[in-house]
Amino acid sequence: MTPDVAAAAHPDRTLAYEDGGTAFAGLLVPHAPGSPVRGGVMIAPDWRGLSPFVRQGAARLAGDGFDVAVVDLYGGGLYATEESQAGPLITGLIDDRASGVSRMASCLEAFRRKVGASTSVVLIGYSIGGMVSLDFARDGAAVAGVALCSALLKPAEPGAPTKVSAPVLAMHGTRDVVCPMDMVQALSEEMDNAGNDATIVLYTGTHHAFYNPEAGTDPTARLVYSATAEARSRDMIDEFLAQTLT
Repeated sequence: MTPDVAAAAHPDRTLAYEDGGTAFAGLLVPHAPGSPVRGGVMIAPDWRGLSPFVRQGAARLAGDGFDVAVVDLYGGGLYATEESQAGPLITGLIDDRASGVSRMASCLEAFRRKVGASTSVVLIGYSIGGMVSLDFARDGAAVAGVALCSALLKPAEPGAPTKVSAPVLAMHGTRDVVCPMDMVQALSEEMDNAGNDATIVLYTGTHHAFYNPEAGTDPTARLVYSATAEARSRDMIDEFLAQTLT
């Protein structure tokens, strides 16, 4: 781990779990007091890990009545402030996709110990967290739904299962150079061939990380923010949660 990767704050809300001999420190944000519990949401973040962005999103969902867990994909509750810092961490997850699935399973187990074993949970995955979320769902995760926002939509590994028991929602930009349209087409074919309940929504003229205001708006960059796509994807996620957690 590079020294430029900072440790996460709010230790009182740490969701601690262990996987493969490594200690992980996710984030637990309970639903707002006095409101009925609508279910559980587990967020797998983008390359930044447990960043202020994902913390704000978790707080918003908790305010809407959901118990929320944010997955620690890297270990130690860390987050990156520059994309270059996260490069080796992302590469590790791509090269060993089974490790990401195992970490997701350990986090979900810890989350359910906090909120109840019978709690229905929806996964929301951003970028690399979307790849890990979809792999977890392919592996048979007992979840109510999977929402993927500007995700790294890698096809299933050779010999890996492709059937997903829960509905899948993928929101993607047509100008995404990190996960271009041929990968989106491959995912569509995989979902179709497996008989999965999948919805793929495309935002034209939209790039990777469209949900992230920190990405900036330079259309020549790899990561480009779109206020319109962000708002529409947030509304679609809210609707997806309402449909799957009823």
